[in-house]
Amino acid sequence: MFAKKKDIFLILALSILTLIIFHRGLSNFFFQDDFVNMYIGWISNVNDIKTLLLSFQSYPLTAYRPIPYFLFGTAIINIFNLNIALTHISMFAIHIFNGFLIYKFAQKLKLSQTASIIASILYTTSPIHFGSLYWWSGFYVGVGSTFFILSLLTFLSYFETGKIIYAQVTLILFTAMLLSNESLFLTPFIFVFLAHHTKKIYPRILIGLTFLISIISFIFHIAVSKFAQVPDYQLGSFIQTFKTAHWYIYRLINLPEAVQSMANPQKYILYLCFHGL
Repeated sequence: MFAKKKDIFLILALSILTLIIFHRGLSNFFFQDDFVNMYIGWISNVNDIKTLLLSFQSYPLTAYRPIPYFLFGTAIINIFNLNIALTHISMFAIHIFNGFLIYKFAQKLKLSQTASIIASILYTTSPIHFGSLYWWSGFYVGVGSTFFILSLLTFLSYFETGKIIYAQVTLILFTAMLLSNESLFLTPFIFVFLAHHTKKIYPRILIGLTFLISIISFIFHIAVSKFAQVPDYQLGSFIQTFKTAHWYIYRLINLPEAVQSMANPQKYILYLCFHGL
């Protein structure tokens, strides 16, 4: 009972912190890719289901993420009736849940209570989440993270107990993760790290299956779904790739959008400060 009360207090704390930091996102209306992505999931007849499942044929420039886009889009249209507040509240709720899952995962790794709480708070309040919480089409990151952390938890449970049900649930969650955020296809390497010191054979079989699913997902997104062919998402030359990585490093600390509009002197000073750190 005491543990449950602590969990409730943590969830309340994470909720308050999220609202304090990201509350402006609650009023953001849909824009850009939102209208394409959610309306693919507008199901009114059997043909719409076919369009949803095979959307990579009709909408080759849209990333194939059926769970956060099409299924969530169906809920927004048919349940929330395009109510922006309800949409963002659900997004915030999933984000807070992810923060709580981080706490549970840290506990599974035998971290101390204090360290687990700090990890949860750092994740929940990180400015890197502003994009996914303010922009509905960017929230696939949050949905993918939910399945990602849950799969880590069930994998550890399988690793600890050997119960086949945990292996089955891990595979389901892992597949749902890739159907939400395909860029998480390297997750099996995390499973390898978590189980590296064991001589048991059953975790290795499960890890092998996740590698197989990842390879299938990678081939699908490269060969079948044409999203990678959009110029903005191609890696390009080494220099272009380096510049893109450099941009995302600044985005990680919530700088790029603001930095782009600065005058060069301030921009150079800011770059020097962060490079110095």
